[in-house]
Amino acid sequence: MQGSLTEPPGQMLSQEYFTHYPSRLLWIGGAILCVLAFLSGALLIPIADQPAFPLPPRKGACGVMPQAIVPLEIEKRGRRLLWELPSIQDEMLISLSPARPGSDSSRSITHVRLKTAQQSRRVPLPSRIYLRFNDQGILCFQDENGPFWVDLSLEGKDNLIAKVMVVIDDAEVQHAVFSRCADPSPLQKAEEFLPGSALRVLGEARWCGVDLVSALSSPQPKQRLEIGPVVMDLGENDWIGWLDGKWSKVDRPANDREAPVARIRSVLPQMLEWDVWDSAHTRLSCNLAAVPPTHFKTEEWMSSLRIRSDKQVSCVIEKQSFILRLGDWVLKENGHWRILRKSDDKQQLLEGFRAGDLFVLEKIDNKQKNIKGRLFFANRTQVVEVIASASNSRHDKKHSASQANHRPRKGKSA
Repeated sequence: MQGSLTEPPGQMLSQEYFTHYPSRLLWIGGAILCVLAFLSGALLIPIADQPAFPLPPRKGACGVMPQAIVPLEIEKRGRRLLWELPSIQDEMLISLSPARPGSDSSRSITHVRLKTAQQSRRVPLPSRIYLRFNDQGILCFQDENGPFWVDLSLEGKDNLIAKVMVVIDDAEVQHAVFSRCADPSPLQKAEEFLPGSALRVLGEARWCGVDLVSALSSPQPKQRLEIGPVVMDLGENDWIGWLDGKWSKVDRPANDREAPVARIRSVLPQMLEWDVWDSAHTRLSCNLAAVPPTHFKTEEWMSSLRIRSDKQVSCVIEKQSFILRLGDWVLKENGHWRILRKSDDKQQLLEGFRAGDLFVLEKIDNKQKNIKGRLFFANRTQVVEVIASASNSRHDKKHSASQANHRPRKGKSA
């Protein structure tokens, strides 16, 4: 055989394949064209069609996204764009601060708190608050202007409107709108404020309870408090102000909008709440102080009781002899008991300028031969009922024994 060339087996196989199956060429070419078209379309999609702020990761530090997911949909360039953005409605706590009494300001102040981040800010209404998501997907405040914010406004007296906005391709897009009635200001504790500050001192006040002595002259009893070095009795309409580094009673709030003033907001069985104003409004709380139990025995405190009339008795109180009238106040000062009958003396006691144990004689029962009254302890928040009988007094026992010794005996019959 002369000069014959042998073709490679693979080339011969492909020629035979396409010779016997020519339709396969069209199918393979179409598939290649589809792949090229898909890759070209992906490259032609604008990269700018993304939110201008970084989207939070799908999982937070604990492995779960802390906010619910809400889709953001817009129409752009004839196409529907969709992103999943967290809902911030449940993450934001918004409260409306009551206006400072006596203030002529028409702008309301709101307190915005972010639950997970534990951040808070006070802003006037209307206001714009810039936000961001940190690396853990937690919603935080943004100090400078940014592409993600919420616009807050007030509708009516206490209806807050929040519009959540984002920037996409230099266009402002409304992500969500929600409204709610303003929550009350958050209840805060002393530890949240700087040591020595007005709010720290007030939050550390010792609430002793109801001032029972003040109830003797007023239908609305006052609360007894130890605020720093000052002891005072306050009613629901009484004001205190921060003056010269301590809290003192004032007639009305100071004209200075920055000067701290406070009054009692509410009294619960175990907690007292304050309304405090300085540059903004704050709610503070303090708990009821524990009071040691009393150990009191009437017979050891009062003796030698005699009922002289329906309006007068004589007795001995801690080795001091008295003739008391119905309604008398007897005060123990500097270790000695004395009767307060002048209105000025009683008023000084009620206003806290005098202090000590106080006994008030409230009833004389000439038929039952006993008296009733109340003994208020010096702390003014504890009282015991005093019931003493003339027949059980030491004086009567001695008197009865003396009569028995001098009683004539019967003689024996002869």
